[in-house]
This record gives sequence, C-alpha cells and structure tokens, in this order.
Amino acid sequence: MKNKNYILILMSVLSLLFIIFNIWINFFYVFSFFLIFLISIYGFSNDKDIWYHKSAHIIVSSLIGIFLIAYETLDILFTLVAGEFSQINVNIYVIIFGVLSIIILLSELRYLNKRKEEASKNSNT
Repeated sequence: MKNKNYILILMSVLSLLFIIFNIWINFFYVFSFFLIFLISIYGFSNDKDIWYHKSAHIIVSSLIGIFLIAYETLDILFTLVAGEFSQINVNIYVIIFGVLSIIILLSELRYLNKRKEEASKNSNT
C-alpha cells in the first residue's frame, strides 16, 4: 500500500466518528476506537526512519478492528443461542469498521509480501 498516510488518516477519522456514534452504546467500543485513533495518529505524526513503521501502525489498528468485529459477532451469536431474539442489537458501525479493517489488513500484508519478494530478488542478484 503506497498511501499509508491516507490509510492512517482514514482509520483515525473513522474511529473518531465511531467514538461519537457509540458513546452511549458500549464503553468497550468507545475505548477500542479511541485506542485505534491514538495508534493511527501516532503512526501518522511520528515518522521514524524505519521503513515498516507506518505499516506496523496500520496492521495493529486493523487487528483491533478485527477483534471488534469478532466481539460483535460473538455477542450476536451468544444472544441467538440464549434465545433472546428481541435483544439482538447489531452495531453497524463496528461491522463497517471491521470489514474495512480486514480489507486494509489484507492489502497491507499483500504489499509487505511483495516488498519482501522484491528485497529477496535484489539480494540474490
């Protein structure tokens, strides 16, 4: 992924918006989105000389987003198992952010694998 700054800005803005949307719903979501916001802002603002610095922040933020969608999915499944069909509350913001996190994580890992292959080709020649 070449536009790492745009991805970090997108993740930080979305997490900040979802903090506002979830402020009265669940404190766990608010805390998690705030953590994603901090990780994204730190990755954007602190430019290290290490080439994978921004990739690490993108991956960690995406993993937290994936944990959030897993938590939401388990919450829905356990509510279904308990038989309380009227108590199912789907948090669409968590699902949107989770799907976006999966897409971002897969594309970032694909980029890092491509970079690894290029580095191994250059070292072999």
